[in-house]
Amino acid sequence: MTSTTLWSDLALSTSLALIAMACGSSDNPSQHSGGAGAAGTGGSANMGGTSNAGGTSEISGTSTGGTTLVVGGSTTVETSMSLQPLAAGLEHTCAIVNGGVMCWGSNNHGQLGNGDNTNSPIPVQVTGLTSGATAVGAGETHSCALVNGGVQCWGDNWNGQVGNNSSDDSPVPAQVVGLASGVTAIAVGARHTCVIVDGAVLCWGAAYGNGKDSDYRVPQPIAPLTSGVAAIAAGDSLGCALISDGVKCWGDNWKGELGNNSTTISPNPVQVLGLTSGVTAIGAGRFHACAILGGSVACWGLNDYGQLGNDSATDSSVPVQVVALTSGVTAIDGGNTHTCAIVNGGAKCWGENGDGSLGNRLEVTSHVPVQVSGLTTGVTAITAGGGHSCAVTSTGIQCWGYNIHGEVGDSSNTNWDISAPVHVTGL
Repeated sequence: MTSTTLWSDLALSTSLALIAMACGSSDNPSQHSGGAGAAGTGGSANMGGTSNAGGTSEISGTSTGGTTLVVGGSTTVETSMSLQPLAAGLEHTCAIVNGGVMCWGSNNHGQLGNGDNTNSPIPVQVTGLTSGATAVGAGETHSCALVNGGVQCWGDNWNGQVGNNSSDDSPVPAQVVGLASGVTAIAVGARHTCVIVDGAVLCWGAAYGNGKDSDYRVPQPIAPLTSGVAAIAAGDSLGCALISDGVKCWGDNWKGELGNNSTTISPNPVQVLGLTSGVTAIGAGRFHACAILGGSVACWGLNDYGQLGNDSATDSSVPVQVVALTSGVTAIDGGNTHTCAIVNGGAKCWGENGDGSLGNRLEVTSHVPVQVSGLTTGVTAITAGGGHSCAVTSTGIQCWGYNIHGEVGDSSNTNWDISAPVHVTGL
C-alpha cells in the first residue's frame, strides 16, 4: 500500500544513528550511476577501532563505539563510524585497508588511482596512499580520500572535481588546493566533491558554490553553511547538510530532491520540510536523498524505481517514510536508483534491481526494503553505487550487483549481474 506520510507527522523513537554517507551518479540514463563518499560528523570525530577484513587486513573506521557530538537539543550524532571506509562509484569501488586506499572496477579516467587507465576486477593500491587514510569517497569517475586531515582526489577532472585547479584527468592522487589539513568529512558526488572544514562546507567541481551553478576547480564556500555543520551528503548536482536546525539541501530539484515541497532549483541551501531537528544521519543518491531520525528513515526526490522505499513509484518533493524501517537503522546510502541501509546490524536495500543491486538473489525491482542475502548481522558499513552495492562485514568486504568492469571485485567481470553478496578478492 502506498504511503504518503510526511516525516513531520511521524511519532519516532530516539535511538542513535551511527553514520552518514554520500553518493554521486551519472547523467547517462542508460547506465547505472552512483557513488558513495563519506559524510562524516564535524568536530573531533574518531575512528573508534577497526574490524578484521580477512587475512591480516583491517578495514578502518568500523567500530560502533566512540564519542558523540551534540547536534541539537538531546539529539546526538555518533562520531565513531562517521568516517566511511568504503565507497561505491558509478562502476568502481574504493576502500580503506590498513590505513591505505585500494580501488577496483572501471578505470577509464584513472579513478582507481594506480597511475594507468586499465580496469581491474581485483583491488589495486592507490599510488602513494598506503597509510593515514580515514575516509574515502567515489563519484561517477573520480575518487577522493581524507588523509591525515587533508584531501586528495584522482580520476576524471573535466569539471574540476579533483580540486587541483586543473581540468586534466589525474590517474594518481592530487592534493586539493587549500585542503592540506583541518578537514573532518568528505562527500563525493557525481562530478563534484564537498568537505567540512571547521564546521563549514566547501565544494568544488560541477557544483553549486557561491550561490551559483558552475564548474569550480578549487573549493568554494556554500553560504550560509559557515559553521555548525555535522554531516554532508552529495548526489548528482545535489548537496545536503545536517545542521543544528535539521537538514538543508541545495542544487538541482527537478524531481523534488531538495525536499522543500518544490521542484525549483536552488543554488542556496533550503530547509527540508519537516526535518528541523532530531536527524542523526543523511545520505544522497542520484536524484534522491534520505535521513535517519530515531532509527527510522525518510527519503525524498526521484522514485521511478521505488528508491524512496514507500511502496510507491511516485516522486515526492517532501520526505516520506520508508516502509517497515521504524527503528534500528544506523546507516543509509543512495545509489543511482536504489538505496541501502544497515538495520539492526544487517543490510537491507530497495529500488531498482535489474542487475542484482539489492542483493536478494533476485533481479526484480522492490518498492520496499528487502533483506540482502546472508547479511543479517555483522554489517558495519554500507554503500550503494551505480548498479552495485557493497558492505563491510564481520568476514570482510562483500559486494553485489552490476559487474561489467569488475566493480564487485571478485576477480571476474564475466558475470555482469551478481544478485547476492560475494567477497572482494583479498579483502
